[in-house]
Amino acid sequence: MLRLKDRTAAESLAFHVANRPSPRFVETSQQGRILLTRRVLGTLLADLNRRCKIIEPGCGRADISGWFSADHDVIGYECGLEAVAGAKSDWPQMDVRIGDAQTVEPEDCDVVILTEFLEHIADPLGMVKRWLPKARYSVISSPLEGDRGEFQESGHIWSFDREDFDAFFDRGGHELIEWFDFEMSIYKMFLGLGKRRSG
Repeated sequence: MLRLKDRTAAESLAFHVANRPSPRFVETSQQGRILLTRRVLGTLLADLNRRCKIIEPGCGRADISGWFSADHDVIGYECGLEAVAGAKSDWPQMDVRIGDAQTVEPEDCDVVILTEFLEHIADPLGMVKRWLPKARYSVISSPLEGDRGEFQESGHIWSFDREDFDAFFDRGGHELIEWFDFEMSIYKMFLGLGKRRSG
Protein backbone atom coordinates (compact mmCIF):
# COMPACT_ATOMS: atom_id res chain seq x y z
CA MET A 1 0.00 0.00 0.00
CA LEU A 2 1.26 3.44 -0.88
CA ARG A 3 0.28 6.14 1.61
CA LEU A 4 -0.63 9.37 -0.18
CA LYS A 5 -1.61 11.56 2.77
CA ASP A 6 -0.83 11.51 6.48
CA ARG A 7 -4.43 11.83 7.63
CA THR A 8 -5.75 10.36 10.90
CA ALA A 9 -9.14 8.67 11.24
CA ALA A 10 -10.58 11.83 12.82
CA GLU A 11 -9.11 14.00 10.05
CA SER A 12 -10.47 11.62 7.43
CA LEU A 13 -13.94 11.83 8.95
CA ALA A 14 -13.81 15.63 9.15
CA PHE A 15 -12.67 15.85 5.52
CA HIS A 16 -15.51 13.67 4.27
CA VAL A 17 -18.17 15.35 6.38
CA ALA A 18 -17.12 18.66 4.85
CA ASN A 19 -16.54 17.44 1.28
CA ARG A 20 -18.89 14.48 0.75
CA PRO A 21 -20.58 14.87 -2.63
CA SER A 22 -23.99 13.32 -3.08
CA PRO A 23 -24.69 13.10 -6.81
CA ARG A 24 -27.58 10.95 -7.92
CA PHE A 25 -26.58 7.78 -9.74
CA VAL A 26 -27.75 9.11 -13.11
CA GLU A 27 -25.47 12.15 -12.70
CA THR A 28 -22.29 10.29 -11.77
CA SER A 29 -19.34 9.32 -13.93
CA GLN A 30 -19.24 5.95 -12.15
CA GLN A 31 -22.27 4.28 -13.70
CA GLY A 32 -20.23 1.41 -15.13
CA ARG A 33 -18.71 0.58 -11.74
CA ILE A 34 -22.05 0.81 -9.98
CA LEU A 35 -23.85 -1.34 -12.55
CA LEU A 36 -21.10 -3.99 -12.48
CA THR A 37 -21.16 -4.12 -8.68
CA ARG A 38 -24.96 -4.41 -8.68
CA ARG A 39 -24.70 -7.26 -11.20
CA VAL A 40 -22.11 -9.15 -9.13
CA LEU A 41 -24.12 -8.67 -5.93
CA GLY A 42 -27.41 -9.47 -7.66
CA THR A 43 -26.03 -12.77 -9.00
CA LEU A 44 -24.78 -13.72 -5.54
CA LEU A 45 -28.11 -12.90 -3.89
CA ALA A 46 -30.04 -14.84 -6.54
CA ASP A 47 -27.81 -17.86 -5.89
CA LEU A 48 -28.39 -17.59 -2.13
CA ASN A 49 -32.14 -17.44 -2.86
CA ARG A 50 -33.22 -16.03 0.52
CA ARG A 51 -33.58 -12.73 2.31
CA CYS A 52 -30.09 -11.54 3.26
CA LYS A 53 -28.57 -8.95 5.58
CA ILE A 54 -26.30 -6.53 3.69
CA ILE A 55 -24.16 -3.84 5.33
CA GLU A 56 -22.36 -1.05 3.48
CA PRO A 57 -20.02 1.12 5.57
CA GLY A 58 -19.40 4.42 3.77
CA CYS A 59 -22.45 3.92 1.57
CA GLY A 60 -22.69 7.46 0.21
CA ARG A 61 -26.05 7.72 -1.54
CA ALA A 62 -26.34 3.92 -1.44
CA ASP A 63 -26.35 3.49 -5.21
CA ILE A 64 -25.16 -0.08 -4.73
CA SER A 65 -26.72 -1.47 -1.55
CA GLY A 66 -29.91 0.58 -1.73
CA TRP A 67 -30.82 -1.14 -5.00
CA PHE A 68 -31.44 -4.36 -3.03
CA SER A 69 -33.31 -2.89 -0.06
CA ALA A 70 -36.79 -3.84 -1.25
CA ASP A 71 -36.00 -7.56 -0.96
CA HIS A 72 -33.21 -7.65 1.63
CA ASP A 73 -32.32 -6.13 5.00
CA VAL A 74 -29.84 -3.39 4.10
CA ILE A 75 -27.92 -1.16 6.51
CA GLY A 76 -25.69 1.68 5.38
CA TYR A 77 -23.38 3.96 7.36
CA GLU A 78 -22.53 7.41 6.04
CA CYS A 79 -20.97 10.56 7.54
CA GLY A 80 -22.19 13.10 4.98
CA LEU A 81 -25.59 14.52 5.93
CA GLU A 82 -26.53 15.40 2.34
CA ALA A 83 -25.64 11.88 1.17
CA VAL A 84 -27.66 10.38 4.04
CA ALA A 85 -30.68 12.48 3.10
CA GLY A 86 -30.32 11.43 -0.54
CA ALA A 87 -30.01 7.74 0.34
CA LYS A 88 -33.06 7.86 2.61
CA SER A 89 -35.05 9.59 -0.12
CA ASP A 90 -33.95 7.21 -2.90
CA TRP A 91 -34.18 3.99 -0.84
CA PRO A 92 -36.87 4.40 1.86
CA GLN A 93 -36.75 0.72 2.83
CA MET A 94 -33.04 0.91 3.64
CA ASP A 95 -31.74 1.58 7.17
CA VAL A 96 -29.31 4.47 6.60
CA ARG A 97 -27.38 5.50 9.71
CA ILE A 98 -25.38 8.67 10.25
CA GLY A 99 -21.97 7.87 11.65
CA ASP A 100 -18.28 7.23 11.19
CA ALA A 101 -18.04 3.93 9.32
CA GLN A 102 -14.41 3.66 10.45
CA THR A 103 -15.41 3.13 14.07
CA VAL A 104 -18.86 1.52 13.98
CA GLU A 105 -19.01 -1.89 15.66
CA PRO A 106 -19.09 -4.67 13.03
CA GLU A 107 -22.05 -7.02 13.12
CA ASP A 108 -22.84 -10.37 11.57
CA CYS A 109 -24.19 -10.15 8.01
CA ASP A 110 -24.42 -12.08 4.78
CA VAL A 111 -22.58 -9.45 2.73
CA VAL A 112 -20.37 -6.49 3.60
CA ILE A 113 -19.76 -3.94 0.84
CA LEU A 114 -16.54 -1.89 0.92
CA THR A 115 -16.59 -0.15 -2.45
CA GLU A 116 -14.74 3.11 -3.08
CA PHE A 117 -14.16 3.30 0.66
CA LEU A 118 -10.90 1.73 1.83
CA GLU A 119 -8.70 4.24 -0.02
CA HIS A 120 -10.42 7.02 1.94
CA ILE A 121 -9.83 5.79 5.50
CA ALA A 122 -6.84 5.85 7.84
CA ASP A 123 -6.68 2.09 8.51
CA PRO A 124 -7.98 -0.01 5.61
CA LEU A 125 -6.36 -3.25 6.83
CA GLY A 126 -7.90 -2.78 10.27
CA MET A 127 -11.28 -2.27 8.62
CA VAL A 128 -11.17 -5.54 6.68
CA LYS A 129 -9.83 -7.42 9.71
CA ARG A 130 -12.80 -6.20 11.76
CA TRP A 131 -15.59 -6.55 9.19
CA LEU A 132 -14.84 -9.50 6.91
CA PRO A 133 -14.89 -12.16 9.67
CA LYS A 134 -18.46 -11.01 10.43
CA ALA A 135 -19.63 -11.44 6.83
CA ARG A 136 -20.22 -14.58 4.77
CA TYR A 137 -19.36 -12.63 1.59
CA SER A 138 -17.51 -9.41 0.83
CA VAL A 139 -17.49 -7.00 -2.10
CA ILE A 140 -14.49 -4.66 -2.34
CA SER A 141 -13.56 -2.18 -5.06
CA SER A 142 -11.11 0.67 -5.46
CA PRO A 143 -8.81 2.26 -8.02
CA LEU A 144 -5.89 -0.02 -8.87
CA GLU A 145 -2.61 1.86 -8.40
CA GLY A 146 -4.58 5.09 -8.59
CA ASP A 147 -3.29 8.54 -7.65
CA ARG A 148 0.33 7.66 -8.42
CA GLY A 149 0.72 10.23 -11.17
CA GLU A 150 0.08 13.94 -11.39
CA PHE A 151 -3.60 13.76 -10.46
CA GLN A 152 -4.51 12.88 -6.89
CA GLU A 153 -8.11 12.74 -5.68
CA SER A 154 -8.24 14.89 -2.55
CA GLY A 155 -10.12 12.30 -0.48
CA HIS A 156 -7.78 9.38 -1.17
CA ILE A 157 -5.29 8.52 1.59
CA TRP A 158 -4.03 5.30 -0.01
CA SER A 159 -3.18 3.81 -3.39
CA PHE A 160 -3.48 0.01 -3.71
CA ASP A 161 -2.01 -2.54 -6.06
CA ARG A 162 -3.34 -6.01 -6.85
CA GLU A 163 -1.37 -7.59 -3.99
CA ASP A 164 -3.08 -5.20 -1.57
CA PHE A 165 -6.51 -6.38 -2.75
CA ASP A 166 -5.54 -10.01 -2.33
CA ALA A 167 -4.31 -9.16 1.18
CA PHE A 168 -7.61 -7.47 2.08
CA PHE A 169 -9.55 -10.66 1.45
CA ASP A 170 -6.89 -12.93 2.97
CA ARG A 171 -6.44 -10.84 6.16
CA GLY A 172 -10.21 -10.81 6.60
CA GLY A 173 -10.41 -14.59 6.33
CA HIS A 174 -12.05 -14.55 2.89
CA GLU A 175 -11.20 -16.30 -0.34
CA LEU A 176 -11.35 -14.15 -3.48
CA ILE A 177 -13.77 -16.04 -5.73
CA GLU A 178 -14.50 -13.54 -8.53
CA TRP A 179 -12.78 -10.39 -9.71
CA PHE A 180 -12.79 -7.80 -12.45
CA ASP A 181 -10.50 -5.00 -13.51
CA PHE A 182 -11.75 -2.29 -15.80
CA GLU A 183 -11.22 1.33 -16.82
CA MET A 184 -13.13 4.18 -15.21
CA SER A 185 -12.22 7.73 -16.15
CA ILE A 186 -8.49 8.13 -15.38
CA TYR A 187 -8.43 5.05 -13.14
CA LYS A 188 -8.05 1.35 -13.63
CA MET A 189 -10.46 -0.23 -11.16
CA PHE A 190 -10.52 -3.54 -9.29
CA LEU A 191 -13.69 -5.19 -8.02
CA GLY A 192 -13.61 -8.43 -6.07
CA LEU A 193 -16.12 -10.80 -4.49
CA GLY A 194 -14.91 -12.80 -1.51
CA LYS A 195 -16.33 -15.68 0.49
CA ARG A 196 -15.48 -16.50 4.10
CA ARG A 197 -13.15 -19.46 4.31
CA SER A 198 -14.62 -22.47 6.08
CA GLY A 199 -12.97 -23.83 9.20
